[in-house]
Amino acid sequence: MYRIFVVKIIILFILTGCGGGGSSVENGSGGTQNIKPTSISRPTPTAGDFVTYQRKAELRRGNAPPYTYVPYGEFTTNRVVFVNADSSYKQTETSHGYYPTPNSLPERIQNTKAQVFFSSDHGLSAFYIFKDQYECRYTPPFRREPNLLTVGLIWSIETKANCSVDGIPDSFTTTYQGKVLGLETITVPAGTFNTLKYEITLKSANIESNPSAIVNCWKDTVTGLNVRCDQLPSASYPGVNSNELVGYSIAGLGKKNPPIASYAGDWTGQYSGNDQGNCKLKIDISGVISGSCNGAKAGTFLISGLVKEDATITFNLKMGKETSATFNGQFPSPQTLFGTWFNNNGFSGEWAFEHD
Repeated sequence: MYRIFVVKIIILFILTGCGGGGSSVENGSGGTQNIKPTSISRPTPTAGDFVTYQRKAELRRGNAPPYTYVPYGEFTTNRVVFVNADSSYKQTETSHGYYPTPNSLPERIQNTKAQVFFSSDHGLSAFYIFKDQYECRYTPPFRREPNLLTVGLIWSIETKANCSVDGIPDSFTTTYQGKVLGLETITVPAGTFNTLKYEITLKSANIESNPSAIVNCWKDTVTGLNVRCDQLPSASYPGVNSNELVGYSIAGLGKKNPPIASYAGDWTGQYSGNDQGNCKLKIDISGVISGSCNGAKAGTFLISGLVKEDATITFNLKMGKETSATFNGQFPSPQTLFGTWFNNNGFSGEWAFEHD
């Protein structure tokens, strides 16, 4: 049952960049006083919109204050939007990072891919995490927060999920209780934003000890994106998760800030033309490229290269000190990569990669 609760924590961070949705609300009397209420709503998504988040986790040590916290992994998550004809949409999410291991053993790498489905009014209808075979469906689609957020607003939303975790069916009811705390200006890797700060408490009555999680989020008043979300320590999770916005592109608002870190991770693809082959490459958070390609004519070659600030990419295939071919391309989004290649023998062609 604890793993089901972990799934709900995953849902919280899946929703970090998803904005709000419509729901019945109760106006509270709390919140910051003498501030003109600020309302936020999420713009309609456009195909190709994306967000990138950096998450850092720490575990709390000790049974009583003062506690100490130790690092427990760093992860980069990219989410790309695909819009359907009926205005419903899905996000394809890739996440990669590491967990440290005891006794100075090598770090344990985690790569996760998920698809998240939304109704036209931003309600979460289903999600599927491929690697761990987590699947949940919501009828009707649920919205973690109201469509309109204003200082002092209080709300409570209950939802039932029908899930399958590692092939084991389960259903559970979860309550999301939220309140908007006030206006704050904060700085994250993607920039400085004027935000509404709000808090959400997640409770699951059908899990032993009624475990809960508390998450504080800061939502940008212009884009409607959560620019930071912090999961606070609780009895069910003795740690801290900090999720910060690194990059984003929202066509409907003409807003774009794609840093190199948006493209970090593992990539797989093929090239064609005068030679054909398969490639696997890795991009680190500073844009350095490594990996290898295996061509039908050229054989196996190592990759080296660099991602540039303008979201273009150049890498070479090398055998020893000799350069075999040069690949140039660009990123339409953090999920796809394509371009052309050539070598000194007059051979050329095209190539395309996808984020693992």
